[in-house]
Amino acid sequence: MQPTLSYRLFSVDDIILNTAGGFIGAIIGGPLRKVLPELAPKRDLEEYAARVTVTRRLFALATDVLGFGVLIGFWLGLLRLFGQPTTGQGLPVLALAVVWFVLTPSLSGSTLGKRAMLLRIERTNGHRVGPLALLVRYTVLFSPLWLLWLALSVDIWDVTGHPERLLIPAGLVLSVFVVGVWTPLAVFFGDDHRAPYEQLTRTINVAIVRATASSTSR
Repeated sequence: MQPTLSYRLFSVDDIILNTAGGFIGAIIGGPLRKVLPELAPKRDLEEYAARVTVTRRLFALATDVLGFGVLIGFWLGLLRLFGQPTTGQGLPVLALAVVWFVLTPSLSGSTLGKRAMLLRIERTNGHRVGPLALLVRYTVLFSPLWLLWLALSVDIWDVTGHPERLLIPAGLVLSVFVVGVWTPLAVFFGDDHRAPYEQLTRTINVAIVRATASSTSR
């Protein structure tokens, strides 16, 4: 059996069209360079890096939620690995949440998700945010989740014997309104684009702009 020789055929028409296209592009490229804006990728990158957009904040929040979920999964995996019960882990999960969303940004200025998006949390006066303000901020932000967890943890809703339990569904409805309705309206259509929990704690998101070689040499 003779081996098959691999070869390629070319079309003369393709060569003519490609050459003509390159020639026309070279002719009109010069005048177009004078009309089109100058390409400055470093300048555009710095301009975007200084903007705190809604998309950037959402990506930071999604990164934090995903990263915290992985941390919780790792913790539960360790418990199962060493034969420990995985139920009733409310306090350890709460402690990990405080470390992730309160202690870490109070020391470094950013959660891990915000650091990935080059954002940090500051006071409106430019000062560092304390742990109390961060605790209030993220308690309000994640209030629909932890209130829903409280509601699901109640086995029997004995309203007559425990009327205070009605505060859980009432708070859940209020939190859904604040986080699900009021916050998007304030962020997208507000004058300062600050969420209610940011206005309450007097905090803002600030971009971490890395200095370039030209700016550091001055």
